[in-house]
Amino acid sequence: MDSRFSKLIKLSLACLTLGLALPGCNEYYERPDYGNDPGYKPPYGPGYDDVSDRRMIKNCKLRVENKISRKLDYAPRIDFGYADVSDSSRYQSRVKGEAYVRDKKQRLRVDYRCIVERDSGKVTDVKLDWRDKPGNGGNKGNAASACKSHISRKVQHDTSGQVSIDFRKHESSGMSGNRRRVTGNAHVSSRRGTGKIGYECVVDISYMEVKKADYRWTQKLPSGGNGGYDKKKAQGKCHKAIANKLHKDNNKNVDFKSTSFRPVGKTDLMVEGKIKVFGHGQQHGARYECRVNGHNGNVISARYWRDKK
Repeated sequence: MDSRFSKLIKLSLACLTLGLALPGCNEYYERPDYGNDPGYKPPYGPGYDDVSDRRMIKNCKLRVENKISRKLDYAPRIDFGYADVSDSSRYQSRVKGEAYVRDKKQRLRVDYRCIVERDSGKVTDVKLDWRDKPGNGGNKGNAASACKSHISRKVQHDTSGQVSIDFRKHESSGMSGNRRRVTGNAHVSSRRGTGKIGYECVVDISYMEVKKADYRWTQKLPSGGNGGYDKKKAQGKCHKAIANKLHKDNNKNVDFKSTSFRPVGKTDLMVEGKIKVFGHGQQHGARYECRVNGHNGNVISARYWRDKK
């Protein structure tokens, strides 16, 4: 009886041990194809459920297209050549390839490289190596350059005298079809001073043709007389400077009888003439002269003296 009970206890313990061990063994052997391929590794850790090479190449090309479009300021046609995927690190892959960009009538080659996260397909870095420089190295032909050239000619045509234009910050945005809108501001310089404009263009990027170009003065150029000088401003500031000098010398009033102008140097005007001065209980004639910047009217020097009797 004791012997039979002892055997029953041993059998129960063996079954219990086997029952505890089996679930672990079943989990281990249910891993797909484990043991069938000598080179197989369990599907855990880096590489498991990674995105496909095809997806990484596609994501890389999208980033390359965006970077090229920003470089040229319009969306050109891009023909992609070969692409190669290799490991960059434990968690990243490197995609390398070449592309051909149609910039106006040119066909430019650019080599590219992307670093891609293998688990998500996210592109973390893009490098472009232009074998042929776009627009001969000056980005000629892009929408912003076409707009600025058109605006420059338009301002020059509408403005008397030679002007130079300093284009400042601009913005470029896509429109329907193959058009882009370019807006910005610029400083305009001439012999008589400076002004400011705001401008806007609509450019057809298929042929780099400016469909519309307008500008407006946000600060007008100073009005100028002969030779581009602002004689009215120069006269006003000169007379004020002479009157202040006379009042400091205890003269009560001054009457400007005549005024004439003559250029001095490249930018200055000599403003001169006759005056009648009232002070010290008497009046007398005098002459005056000022050297004035002919563009902004600033007085450089001013003096007066009595006529000889």
